[in-house]
Amino acid sequence: MSSHVKSPAHIPTRRDVTNLSDERWQGHAPSAIRFRTLFLAPDTPTDSIVCGITMMAAGDTFALHAHDHAEVYFGLEGEGDAMIDGQPHRLAPGVALFIPGGAIHGVPLAVGPLAWFYIFAAEGFAEIRYRFPGQAGKRDRPVLGSAKKPFRGHPGVRRVASASLVALRSLLAEGRPFRPRPRLTAPLRRAPCIRSGARHLARLAAHSVT
Repeated sequence: MSSHVKSPAHIPTRRDVTNLSDERWQGHAPSAIRFRTLFLAPDTPTDSIVCGITMMAAGDTFALHAHDHAEVYFGLEGEGDAMIDGQPHRLAPGVALFIPGGAIHGVPLAVGPLAWFYIFAAEGFAEIRYRFPGQAGKRDRPVLGSAKKPFRGHPGVRRVASASLVALRSLLAEGRPFRPRPRLTAPLRRAPCIRSGARHLARLAAHSVT
């Protein structure tokens, strides 16, 4: 009598979402979502499926994006509009949305807490290439700071500009040392426009002191 030994990727696996920690979308500034991955090879002994829970708080945005893999959303909590190729589709508990491969989709604004189950027919996220409108190229997860224009209107950038102007006026009027120290998050401090702006202000300050 022959015995059949199951490979690690074909072993029944149980995951409790309440025991998982929140993860953050890596990089794209407009996407302030949280998620908990349930099954994802090779992190779990599974294959053919990537799935988990996506969560948004009131005021959060899930940036419009596309990928070649089809996806399904299944509403768990709250109600909101998911945009799919320019058309709003209401997501609510018990409602399933099929998102065709290549369709541009996202959630422009969560008016309240919103959560849904998502699922792809893929081995892992390495197969799922995200594309964002207006971004050149394809990548698994977009890199923060790769697009400079969105930062120009960021509140942190406006704070830097305002604080720097005030400090420069004081410097020119009184000749005091110029040491701007705006409070920024670490990602903003690393943004190319912040770094170049800081260098420009330093040069301006040095030339102003006589």
